[in-house]
Amino acid sequence: MDATAGTAAQACCSSAAAMPLDQKQKEQKPGNQQQQEEKQEEKKYEKPPIPPKFRKIAVLGFPSVGKSSLTVQFAQDEFLNSYDPTIENTFNKMLTVDGQEFHLKLVDTAGQDEYSPFQQFYSLDVHGYVLVYSVTSNRSFQVIQTIHDKLKDIIGRVRVPMLLVGNKKDLSMDRVISYEEGKKLANSWHAAFIESTAKENEAVQEVFRQIVLEMERIDKNCMRSKFSCCLM
Repeated sequence: MDATAGTAAQACCSSAAAMPLDQKQKEQKPGNQQQQEEKQEEKKYEKPPIPPKFRKIAVLGFPSVGKSSLTVQFAQDEFLNSYDPTIENTFNKMLTVDGQEFHLKLVDTAGQDEYSPFQQFYSLDVHGYVLVYSVTSNRSFQVIQTIHDKLKDIIGRVRVPMLLVGNKKDLSMDRVISYEEGKKLANSWHAAFIESTAKENEAVQEVFRQIVLEMERIDKNCMRSKFSCCLM
């Protein structure tokens, strides 16, 4: 071997010796194994999935205003054709709002009138309230105000997310409560407002999306102010 060849061989060996160990290992590994290890390395830096937030919601109102129809339409994608007075039912539904997943526990309560005692357990571990009246019934509109007042008496000055819902908006010929009247009442409560129809499945998803947004809004406001009293 001449001097030139020897020098080239030495340079090659020196270069190989100087190569970083991890680079040598990568060159020696099969492509699939290397890709798997790179993916595992990437996973180390991935953010863990955000767990769903649990929220319990009570649905309140006068009998036959469509509380159960709204709840079942949302939770099970079906409309209740016959009226069967509710004792109390509970449904679970997952809902994603603004990228956050929520596990909603929906308590479909028994219908109440102005003389019904307010069940105190409706105020336990409840994060938000959906108060429903029928746009075709003056009495249901009056009773929902009584229900609201009883609820406030129990929870006191605690800030609680509420959504007022005018249901059965599809029965326009039978309407006796205008949109403006419902909105005015909700504003006096500092609550959100929406009209819906469970029968036509219109704004049903939006009802529960809106109460989730109300819960999140009040929760964030409470976290900003140490002087605020909140239910959540």
